[in-house]
Amino acid sequence: MAQASGTGESLFYKDSVEAEQLALDTLVDYDAHYANLVQQEEKDISHKQNLIVLSSILISFGTVMPITLYRGLDFDGQETLKETLAMEVCIFSISLAAIGVVGLSYNLYGLFNSEGNYSKRDSYKRAHEIYNQRRSERKGGAKIALAPTFGIVTPSAGMNLLVLF
Repeated sequence: MAQASGTGESLFYKDSVEAEQLALDTLVDYDAHYANLVQQEEKDISHKQNLIVLSSILISFGTVMPITLYRGLDFDGQETLKETLAMEVCIFSISLAAIGVVGLSYNLYGLFNSEGNYSKRDSYKRAHEIYNQRRSERKGGAKIALAPTFGIVTPSAGMNLLVLF
């Protein structure tokens, strides 16, 4: 997760605070904004997974089809139409397998070395939770908290009741 320089708070946490302040100033609800961010990350993840499955199917078809066709042919020195078409289908199938290998390699690389769609999605969800929590605290009015106190000069301890508006 990205960190803000020197603070220890994440940038997504900072973004949620800024979004909350902007929402208070402009009376805009950012629930749809966070939902769109999460949906975009889900779409990117799903798109990569679908292309991996498609590439795997192309590889399977491209390797099984030529083997099946080649085993069914008997080469007796004469080129028949059946053998010619079978060889053309073999060449086409091998090219599909090559396309599948390239697609699988690219999408696996993208899945493993991407910007971290899973972590971005989780960060957006967490930022949305923080935004909702802060928004509900603002709407809740007064907040009551108990804080322990310790006297350093005089050996004493106690509790303070804080009322926050």
